[in-house]
Amino acid sequence: MKIGDFLVSSGMAFCFAVVLAFVLRRVFLKYGFLAVNGVPCAGGVVLTVAFLSAAFVLRVPAAQPAVFWKGLFIPAAGIALFGFVDDLKNFSALKKLVFEIVFVAAWCFLAARTGIIMLKGTLDFLAAGIWMLWMINALNLLDVMDGLAGVSAGLACLGFAALSLRPAQPAAALLCAMLAASLAGFLLFNWPPARMYMGNSGSHYIGFLLGALALLVAYAPEGTGTGLASPLLVVGFFVFDTVYLVGMRLRRGIHPFHKSPDHLGLRLLGLGFSKQRVLLVCLGLCFLWGACAFLFRHAGSGLVGFSAVACAVSASLAVGKKAAHFS
Repeated sequence: MKIGDFLVSSGMAFCFAVVLAFVLRRVFLKYGFLAVNGVPCAGGVVLTVAFLSAAFVLRVPAAQPAVFWKGLFIPAAGIALFGFVDDLKNFSALKKLVFEIVFVAAWCFLAARTGIIMLKGTLDFLAAGIWMLWMINALNLLDVMDGLAGVSAGLACLGFAALSLRPAQPAAALLCAMLAASLAGFLLFNWPPARMYMGNSGSHYIGFLLGALALLVAYAPEGTGTGLASPLLVVGFFVFDTVYLVGMRLRRGIHPFHKSPDHLGLRLLGLGFSKQRVLLVCLGLCFLWGACAFLFRHAGSGLVGFSAVACAVSASLAVGKKAAHFS
């Protein structure tokens, strides 16, 4: 696959997202539909339609029928629809979790496996299910500030796309690049001050699709066992943010599923950081974790990767420790 193919497909996804966001923002505001403080929650519709439209125009369903019909696109659209209903009804955390478990279990039974040789049968099924549930909820938890979930997910998409290029896995790389371009188009309207929110439909959709795309990539083709850590490191910022959030809530005696201003991004805002500066800090952390993924994938010695991860964790904890003084 040539560079031109990536540019055309990504450009198409980006343009679809921009046009849809522009139109839907006006429509939602005109009819007062799903608007919070005058800002419509149309991001899920924009991202879903933009990505799927680009895929249809590029004839991805014909080239990858199994991936399209049951492995990736249709299930992602289904969970986006659930997220849209959730935006309307505001389901409880328990109801959302039950639906996610049933949905992910059905999807894993039909299509998904991790592909890790050491995991067989039930273990492979459980690993894929836990991965998907965590990705969906990690994106949902991260969507607490203008642009934060979109920026983090977009950089993770680029990380997975880059990892797909060696050895050549053009289908996975193309899909990751298209998703990143869709997010870039949406971010033109979601960058602070936001003119459009992602909503639960968007965070559920992106979390599911990002997790599913990650399962398409081979991480240890050269027999390097440390490469299996690459997907966790690509989304390492998500891991840190989720663990940090749950830890801070438990420390304060709050239920992990109850809302609180303990997100790293919100604490940085409380310290006086501007939203733009918070996004740049988080973007830097995402990039650092992504660099660790490449070191683990290609380094001849696990020590190099371990050192890089230690640096990333230290940098994350340094920011988190300063933020922890805010309450």
